[in-house]
Amino acid sequence: GKSWDRPDLGLHTVKGLAEPNNVVLPYGLIQGLFYDPHADDPEQRFQALVCVERKNPVLREGYYLHTSPDGIHWKGDLSQPINPSLSGPYAIPQVGIGDTTRFWWDPLRRKYVGDVKFVIYQRQRARGVMESDDLIHWSRPTPTFLARTDDSQIYGHRGFAYQGMYVGMRWVFLPDYSQRHSSLVELDCSRDGRVWTRVGAGQPFMALNRNHDTWDATIMRPVSMLEVGEEVWIYYFGAPTEIESANPDLPPREQTEYSAGLATILRDRFASINAGDQVGTLVTRPLSFPGTRPHVNATVSANGFLEVSLLNRDGSPVDRFGPEDCQPITGDSIDHSIQWKSGKPIPKSDSAHFRIRFEMQNAKLFSFWLE
Repeated sequence: GKSWDRPDLGLHTVKGLAEPNNVVLPYGLIQGLFYDPHADDPEQRFQALVCVERKNPVLREGYYLHTSPDGIHWKGDLSQPINPSLSGPYAIPQVGIGDTTRFWWDPLRRKYVGDVKFVIYQRQRARGVMESDDLIHWSRPTPTFLARTDDSQIYGHRGFAYQGMYVGMRWVFLPDYSQRHSSLVELDCSRDGRVWTRVGAGQPFMALNRNHDTWDATIMRPVSMLEVGEEVWIYYFGAPTEIESANPDLPPREQTEYSAGLATILRDRFASINAGDQVGTLVTRPLSFPGTRPHVNATVSANGFLEVSLLNRDGSPVDRFGPEDCQPITGDSIDHSIQWKSGKPIPKSDSAHFRIRFEMQNAKLFSFWLE
């Protein structure tokens, strides 16, 4: 997943590319790729939705379904698109979906999901979600995201099933920052894959490099996320700032040199609640949980502390599970096991009886769970 070979396939002749090349589709972009090793038809083990853009002189712009036995040799029905593309960014009525739409398989709901681009009339780009059971018949898009301020736009978004919920990453476009469709990344999350909530709104998860001295200084767009051991791997494509291509006759957008990259974080460390020199307290809503042994993912400085206690629904302390009963939590670990001096597990809660209280100083709390 880190070292890659580029095969010389020699399947297609493409203007401007040397022969042989590794092109598998000469007329579109794969915006959704699916693999079913148990497909009834072995010729359709791979399926893809391919975006054909306006510059194609023959095909109508939109998303076309393609199939393949091996991910290399593709066949597609090009008679009409499964989903037409936008007839124009400011057209009314608006027909179709935009060019940064991404399609993915939701393993929790077992549906195909389209994270689609549309445009608020005479205003800005926005996002929506549509669903399908067969990649052919799709629901009407439902809006999910609009930029919070008029100086930014939601250029793209990708959701990922993660630990029983969904983590999303928004491509936030800042038109005044660069001519290159600049985009930093912000986080969001969902419990159902349909309604999304911003996480740390306005705080970048992947920030622009204002020194402009890296390959991904101005554009970062995550497209895939994998859990690998104790890490989360995020594949993304990016571009630097104001780098001209060898062909100055191309418009600025086509001069951008895109590359693929891999970013990694430790498991669950997408965001944190932080306490500095002043002691901070966090109390959860009333929770139902079958587990009895709590764990936290946290970093605690040498001059800090993190204490966990259990409260009743009304906020009163639970006997023998107060902060003074909690064994000290120190150091940096994605899995601190919480112990109390009594050595007993916490009572089970089947009907939202308990709250969990965290008190901390010079520490970062990333997540908690009950085993």
